[in-house]
Amino acid sequence: MEFDIRSVEGLRCRLDAHPVYQSVRTIGDLRIFMSHHVYSVWDFMSVVKCLQQRIAPASFPWVPRGKPETRYFINQLVLEEESDLGLPDESGNPTHSSHFELYCHAMREIGADPEPVMEFARIASTRGIGHALQMEGVPEPSRRFVSSTFSFLESGLPHVVAAALAVGSGQGACHPGHVPLHPEAYRRG
Repeated sequence: MEFDIRSVEGLRCRLDAHPVYQSVRTIGDLRIFMSHHVYSVWDFMSVVKCLQQRIAPASFPWVPRGKPETRYFINQLVLEEESDLGLPDESGNPTHSSHFELYCHAMREIGADPEPVMEFARIASTRGIGHALQMEGVPEPSRRFVSSTFSFLESGLPHVVAAALAVGSGQGACHPGHVPLHPEAYRRG
C-alpha cells in the first residue's frame, strides 16, 4: 500500500494558510515566534537522525543494508540538514552549518536568545528527552510538540517515523513544517 500525499493536501493548505503567519507583525513577535519554533527545527533533525540510524546506520564493520536509493535519500537529507552551506567566515570563506545552528544565529541577529533551546538539546542528549522536556523555560506548545514527535520516534516503527518526516517536512511556507496550532501561543501576556 502506497501513501498518497494528496490525501493530506487539505491539511497542508490549512497549514500554509495558518493565522500564525499574519500574527507575526513586529520584531518582538518574531523573537517570540522564533523562541518557540526553534524547538521544531531541532526536533526535525532528531526525526531525520532517527531515520538515518534505522536506514543507513554508522557501524563497523560496514555492511550494506536496505535499498541504495533509500540510503541515498536519507544521507542526502542529513547532509543538507546537518552540514549545509553556512554563513561566510570573517574572511568571506565558505563555511558549513546545520539548519539548527543557522536558526540560532538568526535568533541572535534579531535579539532572541537561543541559549534555552541549546541547553534543552544538551540535556536531551546527556540525560534524555524526558529530563529536557521537564526543564523550566521550555514553551508549552514546544514541549507538547516535541513530546508528540518523540512518541513517534520511540515507537520503534520506521514507517511511523517516516510519516512524521513526510507530513512534517512541509513544502509550503513553514519548512521544516512545525507550527503549534494557536498563534496566540506566541504572545506573552
